Amino acid sequence: MRPFALVIFLVLVAFVIAIAITAAVGFRYAYEPSPSNVISRIRATPETYNLWNRSVTQEEAKGGNGAVRIDEETLRLGREAFYKETFNNEIFLSDIVGILDGPLRITNVTKAILALKGGGTTNLRVEVPETVVVGGRKFEKGSYFDTGLDVPRGAIVPLGMAISISGWKIRAGITCAACHATVDPETKKVIEGAPNGDLNAGLLIALGTNSAAYFMHTDVHPLAANIPKVVHGKLTLPNTAALEEAVDEALIMCPRGNFDSLTDLKADPTQNPVSFTWGNHPYGWSGNFMAGPFRGLSSQNNNVHALNSDSLLLADSSQTLFDMDKETFLAVLLQNAADKKYRYDPSSGKKPSKTARKEAIKCRRLLAILERALSARRGRSSGKEYGIRTRLTRNC
Repeated sequence: MRPFALVIFLVLVAFVIAIAITAAVGFRYAYEPSPSNVISRIRATPETYNLWNRSVTQEEAKGGNGAVRIDEETLRLGREAFYKETFNNEIFLSDIVGILDGPLRITNVTKAILALKGGGTTNLRVEVPETVVVGGRKFEKGSYFDTGLDVPRGAIVPLGMAISISGWKIRAGITCAACHATVDPETKKVIEGAPNGDLNAGLLIALGTNSAAYFMHTDVHPLAANIPKVVHGKLTLPNTAALEEAVDEALIMCPRGNFDSLTDLKADPTQNPVSFTWGNHPYGWSGNFMAGPFRGLSSQNNNVHALNSDSLLLADSSQTLFDMDKETFLAVLLQNAADKKYRYDPSSGKKPSKTARKEAIKCRRLLAILERALSARRGRSSGKEYGIRTRLTRNC
């Protein structure tokens, strides 16, 4: 028995060490399908170099004019980023919005995926753990949330969802594939570039504990007369519960397969667009394919990851966009943040911008490194350079 007990002890020690290393170093996983699990048509790239949405020859690309070479390295990087890159939005979605802290939890999501037994689905149905009322709608315990999340056959996480572990916390982020790829209903293989036509984005955000951080995608202004206020010295903030309920009501009205991608305080969700920019250029549902590199694909991606997936990025524009000064805007977003590390306490007397000061310093340092790395490279850009940019700005 002693040798057996020793083996068990060593296994447990190894397990604890592995968990500790994972928590300290961090781990992130997102599903990227193998070519055999994709049914989209694959063709050779139609251009060798792209210079701000214009195809150029190798001769024209000489001289360090910023032309990007479209080679296998660049295409592999683009495919990996499409499926796996979150640009660190898991921090905002998990620590600020609390997308996994409400009735949608990693436990019931995992249970729903395991119930598929590797078969895949076009609509991950997640069991409601307890009776809840969200945005005026009642969900009974034992019923199901129709998330619209796609799960390809054999996948262990939904398509376009990145699960990460760091600092002893599990987080969920989104990638391009959540909205701009889907699963074939019959084969459960992935169709790249096609929109997820039943993704229930409004519900998924509303289920978070601080979905009020997405108020700018609705018609709810935090300082509107119908929202009760609380005065904290010179700072007047909306009642957290009242604002949360109002934003939830607007979000839950969003039709499946649609999302309000604009930050204009108008409730005007539109259908998720396709990502077939080469053939669609210059047309799109809002002219989004008209401008920018790669037939507008960069503009489409930048809109999502600069405006939609992290509202904190709008702080410096809040006065112009929402008639709210920066500190009030940040206080609204952070006063009910899911993680206490980011939660703003009005009684502290500190400015809300101080809450994320350490992250901002880290970001500036990373960007400085990025600029030095890129300035060291002369001539044309390549997939390697974009890889440097992606890795260094991941935590910004």
